[in-house]
Amino acid sequence: MMHGPTIAYEKGPRRNKGPVDESPKGLRARIDLVRKQLRGTLAGIPQVLQLVWDASRPLTLLLAVSTILAGFIPAIQAYMA
Repeated sequence: MMHGPTIAYEKGPRRNKGPVDESPKGLRARIDLVRKQLRGTLAGIPQVLQLVWDASRPLTLLLAVSTILAGFIPAIQAYMA
């Protein structure tokens, strides 16, 4: 015999107040949150680079060199202007 999904019912009045705002309240808390998120992002960079390197070493080197050269283009344009 198959049964449908189990539904849980709360007893008493419904206390749904909507989404809880968990954003940082002060400047220091916001800065700390950004630092924490940045550390988490930077911690994954070695794994990403290893994955890309393992996929194709020549293309990884080409991408790195082209990115560095692209960084010089605005400076060259400013020098020539």
